[in-house]
Amino acid sequence: MKAHLAYLQTKQANTVEAYKTYLSNYPSGDDYISALESLDELLADKYAALRTPQEYIDFIDSNRTSSLAEQAIDHLRNSILQDHDVIAARLFLQHFPQDIQYNDVYQFYYDCHAREGNRQPIETFAQHNSDYPFPMAVQSDMSQAARI
Repeated sequence: MKAHLAYLQTKQANTVEAYKTYLSNYPSGDDYISALESLDELLADKYAALRTPQEYIDFIDSNRTSSLAEQAIDHLRNSILQDHDVIAARLFLQHFPQDIQYNDVYQFYYDCHAREGNRQPIETFAQHNSDYPFPMAVQSDMSQAARI
């Protein structure tokens, strides 16, 4: 009975946080499946409203267990690697260092700096990104830019 009353309150609140709280507090409640379905609907609505890279990152961070979080990170990767979104790349690198395509995104981000062919953007990149996994490429590009 207590679980059902909590579900009714959750349904009235109708927020992602309320459903998550209900689901964690009453994992064997009679209304668990209904709460889970309602949560999925709310998350789908939130996902459909995402527009900026920061909104995608915030969605992923707050809903890591949702299947939509994986779709959101895929969308973010695609906007970086296919649409060449440098801002999304910078945010991605800050928030997802364990991602499977982290090095690909990092390489794209470096290529954006090295594209001009002069030394200053490459030096700036090297100063701000000492953890870049391909330091020999940076040194080679700086040497070549100095010669040019």
